[in-house]
Amino acid sequence: MMRHVVETYFGFDEESIDSETSSLTSYNTDLTDRTPATPEEDLEESVSREESELRFRQLTREYQALQRAYALLQEQTGGSLDAEREARTREQLQLELSSCQAKIMDLEKALAERGQDSKWVEEKQYLLRTNQELREKICVLQQAESKLQAEVQDARDQNELLEFRVLELEVRDCSNVKLSPGGNNNSLTSRSIQ
Repeated sequence: MMRHVVETYFGFDEESIDSETSSLTSYNTDLTDRTPATPEEDLEESVSREESELRFRQLTREYQALQRAYALLQEQTGGSLDAEREARTREQLQLELSSCQAKIMDLEKALAERGQDSKWVEEKQYLLRTNQELREKICVLQQAESKLQAEVQDARDQNELLEFRVLELEVRDCSNVKLSPGGNNNSLTSRSIQ
């Protein structure tokens, strides 16, 4: 008899090739250990036995396929489908939550005993709102400042451009005076006086 490896829920197992037939044989011996029946009952019993054998084989194959699929699923998920572990983790988290809630209640009670009820919470909220409003005002003022700085820079650039044009005009006027016919210096002196 040849043996092969079958993947099961608990790992890999070595089985004989005829695992279905050996299970079926044990099933059949249980059925044949009964008292003899009449020929009609034998016929009905053989038909139902054949049908039962087919169903048993099919169920055995399906069961083995499910075992293989479950083992593959466990392997892919790293065994994280451990229900007991999840239940323990959930229980631990519930205990921590209960502990934290009890601590919150104790702290609120201690504040109430000191006479520091929710009034300080309201004050804190007011300060937070005020801080937020001030931050928004600062942002608006910073944007206005940036805009004004850009306008100042534009005015400086225009001023430099105008100064350059004035210099060009003065240079042109000076060259016109030198080149004027008759060398009339009155026009030069009158322009330089202005």
